[in-house]
Amino acid sequence: LMEESSEIPLTDIEDHWAKDYINKLYGDGIISGYGDGRFGPDDPITRAQIVKIALLAFEHPTTSSVARFTDLVEADWFYGYVLSAAELDIVSGYTDGTFKPNNEVTRAEALKIILEAGGVTEFTSVVPNFSDIDTIADWFSKYTAYAKNSGLISGYPDGTFRGNQSITRAEVTKIVVELMESLE
Repeated sequence: LMEESSEIPLTDIEDHWAKDYINKLYGDGIISGYGDGRFGPDDPITRAQIVKIALLAFEHPTTSSVARFTDLVEADWFYGYVLSAAELDIVSGYTDGTFKPNNEVTRAEALKIILEAGGVTEFTSVVPNFSDIDTIADWFSKYTAYAKNSGLISGYPDGTFRGNQSITRAEVTKIVVELMESLE
């Protein structure tokens, strides 16, 4: 029988601003490191990785379901997570039938995935919002407004959200933990 270790084995988060968020999700078994002890908090996150985190954080079962993406195979570690997330309408693929699991996730996409996985459905307003968001043209304006108004995200010091920029692994842990706590 393996004894549970209370030592957090992640080696590269000690002085990171997101350390507490990372440790919480790591302790809950929602995230893991790279196998060499690193978490890579400032690395971009992939579509496959964020889907797994979102499903585990909000306790969605992974069902084996209809294969719907041409670029996934059953042997992929993320296969069940991606299919389950698609079935729950948390994610969708591209018009060409692919999912592109290894593509980086943008800040806007990440926010949508996390909020949808968290079961948030009340997107009543697109204001107040961030200064760089066009509330009519930007498909994600309802998500950013919800997240800003509920204190999940604060954006950048200059008042922008930068929705098309890649999101980091650390930023994802913060949004997930904040949403988990707001739903408790």
